[in-house]
Amino acid sequence: MKTNICILIPLLMLLVLACDNHRPLDSDSENQEISARHHNANAGVNATASAAGNRLIRLRVPEDNPGPPFYARTARPFIYHDGNWAILVFYRNPDQIPANFNLLDFFHMPGPDGPGAFAADLMVSGHILTTDPFANPKQTRFSGNGDVPVWFVPWSVMQELLSDDTLTMAELNAADVVKGSAVRFTETLHPHGGHPNPKLVMGGSGALEDGRGFSFNFVGMDHPGEPHKLIHIDISID
Repeated sequence: MKTNICILIPLLMLLVLACDNHRPLDSDSENQEISARHHNANAGVNATASAAGNRLIRLRVPEDNPGPPFYARTARPFIYHDGNWAILVFYRNPDQIPANFNLLDFFHMPGPDGPGAFAADLMVSGHILTTDPFANPKQTRFSGNGDVPVWFVPWSVMQELLSDDTLTMAELNAADVVKGSAVRFTETLHPHGGHPNPKLVMGGSGALEDGRGFSFNFVGMDHPGEPHKLIHIDISID
């Protein structure tokens, strides 16, 4: 899998695979309803692409786009850490993530068993800039809807959890995890495949469950043929 600087998935997929409900599909009628919505979304995307040409298109999340089909920025082989703490920022409600889903697989796409990551409530909002709804965007920008879940895991503990190439919510909830919420959160992503200089800039601050404050910011870069590079990271816990 491409490193976690990669874009979500092509925008068409995001537009047509969104689900209005937050539960698995369990009947033929539900599948037919979703198929009808996909057909209508396809028509809208085709019209947008035809009219837009090379102009920059701004898609709002979640009004025009359901957001990323993943839960947290946890794509293997890269977990953000400063040598003391690993940090997990959740784009979707961690309480709604399947307990045994491998977060290192990153994407949880819709399928016969349900809407995948779209079943979990989105904790961020923002916009996507693109010139082609069928291709990777030029930029995505997100900010928190309120309290964005942020978990800190001692790096030594995280290394043990990663040793079998899996990372699940069941493992995290059983581990020595420090949980908090970011009242301030921003992210700007220049995606690989959509921007000539791929880069991720993320930062936030808030409070832990025990009342201590925290802040973090980091910058990562990704260039074709080179490993993902963490340019800067700062994690502070009071």
